[in-house]
Amino acid sequence: MKVFTLMVSVFFTSLLMNAQTNLTRRITNPSFEQGVEGWVRKDMNPQGNDAFTLKSGATYMEKWVSGDGPVGSARLAQTLTDLPPGTYELTAAAQNIKESASADAQTGAWIYAGNERTTVTVRNTYAVRFTFVIDPVTIGFEAVDASGNWLAVDNFQLKRLDEATDAVRSVVTDIITAARQLYGDGTGAEAAAFDAVLKQAEAVLAQSDATSEALIAQAKAVQEAETAYRLANASEAMPFDMTANVVNPSFEDGWNGWTQSDMSLQSNDSFTLKEGATYAERWTGRGGIVGNGSILQTVKNLPIGRYRLTAAAQNIQEDTPNTNKTGAWIVGDNERTAVGKRSTYSVDFMSITGDAVVGFVDS
Repeated sequence: MKVFTLMVSVFFTSLLMNAQTNLTRRITNPSFEQGVEGWVRKDMNPQGNDAFTLKSGATYMEKWVSGDGPVGSARLAQTLTDLPPGTYELTAAAQNIKESASADAQTGAWIYAGNERTTVTVRNTYAVRFTFVIDPVTIGFEAVDASGNWLAVDNFQLKRLDEATDAVRSVVTDIITAARQLYGDGTGAEAAAFDAVLKQAEAVLAQSDATSEALIAQAKAVQEAETAYRLANASEAMPFDMTANVVNPSFEDGWNGWTQSDMSLQSNDSFTLKEGATYAERWTGRGGIVGNGSILQTVKNLPIGRYRLTAAAQNIQEDTPNTNKTGAWIVGDNERTAVGKRSTYSVDFMSITGDAVVGFVDS
């Protein structure tokens, strides 16, 4: 009986160890010991002092203003991909405090993972749970009109709690169902190859004991086949989105991927069509002539075909924003479309070589 009891104890311990797997290694630079490497930030800065007593290592991230604040808004974000499917818990040491009353709960800050978030108030370790199936998830710390005067965060940790099999099966079912609807009557180009992948995925989905990993493998295969099918059947009526071939299309990673001349990055909200936290601009005082500038990128690995590039843009005098001005264009290889008042513009072009120069030019 003693041996049996010991074996049971070891068995349950093993289950617990397997159930909660530490996957913090999937977060780049989780404690900011390499500065801001791996993170997209807005108004958060590395700090090396010991004032934030929950910091791990030599560095934490903060936003601080003197007096009682308020400290306002700030953000740290990192996108995780290819995690094992499951239920996760993200933790971080954080605070949103007013130094003159540090025990009082403040408002406007949280740690988050995807659409899930946990409010951050006094100095403590906070946790948020989320389910990862197949789509990338963005994690981090955010403040919007935070009422304290000092924000701080450090030591992100990530644990996988279980496989989330039911959630995985539901998402995979939706992916396969939508792909089968896209396949339709099987008359599209490359339909036979698409159908073969779908049949294999449907067979695995029908297995009641299929693991989350097996289901995700089939979902990824279906998504790859769907991409190939959509590309083979791309048309004006059913265009294929290839924005992923553009590096850093919304400037959330600064100038990464772009060659710029006399343009600046801007994070305010004056350009109301911006996507995310950052846009690119060239500005001079009211009534002035803004002059020349450009932002260009050579997009690689484009299949031969006709493309449509779209971008939110403007070329205005601030005193008369609804009057079109001249001298600015969005460009797609040798084609261009004039940019005037604030709007979304498009330009159509052909790609024959597999590479295309795209961007914005004013002169």
